Amino acid sequence: MRVLFLAYAHERGLRADAGGHRKLWELAWALAARGHEVRVLYPRLPGHAPLRSVPCRAYPVLDARWLRPLTAYLAMSAGAWRLGRGWRPDVVYFRSGANVLPPLVARTLGAAPVLEVNADTLEFHEVEGVGALTRWVWRTLEGVNARRSAAIVALTPGLKRMLVSRYGVPEARVRVIPSGTDVAHFAPGDPAEARRRSPYPSRHSAPSQTPNRTVLGRNIRLAAEPVNREVACQKVEATRRRLARRGLV
Repeated sequence: MRVLFLAYAHERGLRADAGGHRKLWELAWALAARGHEVRVLYPRLPGHAPLRSVPCRAYPVLDARWLRPLTAYLAMSAGAWRLGRGWRPDVVYFRSGANVLPPLVARTLGAAPVLEVNADTLEFHEVEGVGALTRWVWRTLEGVNARRSAAIVALTPGLKRMLVSRYGVPEARVRVIPSGTDVAHFAPGDPAEARRRSPYPSRHSAPSQTPNRTVLGRNIRLAAEPVNREVACQKVEATRRRLARRGLV
């Protein structure tokens, strides 16, 4: 089987080894180890480089505020189409986002588009207070991708239920496949030690043992790591805002 992985990314400070972005490389490597042919397309941006020894190709992105998302979107899709003309993939694997070209590219290449959904973006936008227009755009585009994909990988049973109820996707088309975790790297640490090591200022002088604040402490622990510090700090602030709205911090 031939699988083409599309890594769509353009955010400043985001690195290839962040969460679901790294998963594409790990999944490609695992499939290659089992004898499948794989290719990974990734953005030519600071912080992005091959994470596994698999066949890959970088697509150009203009590193300017308003041009990064547009050029990444178009260059990735064009690169996939050019690559696929000579190396016909059986599957085009992509993550959910504001991008509807991957299913179209896959169909033109005679491949099956497979969508990965690892979060309820609309719920996140609602909590963050994102405007109604943006939420509508995301809902529309995600619905298009879900309905046009030959198969969907949902990371949790809850995400599968969301896809079925919100977009009318047949249950048989959605497979629940949880992501693996490197427990040696992501093992929960002591919140007090995490805050001590973190470069990010904390409002709390002593750790709380409530579950939500413990989660916040774990996020701060990750922010103390040299890898993805900028992105992790952004996640810490987003988590703090959500908990504050609920009166939990």
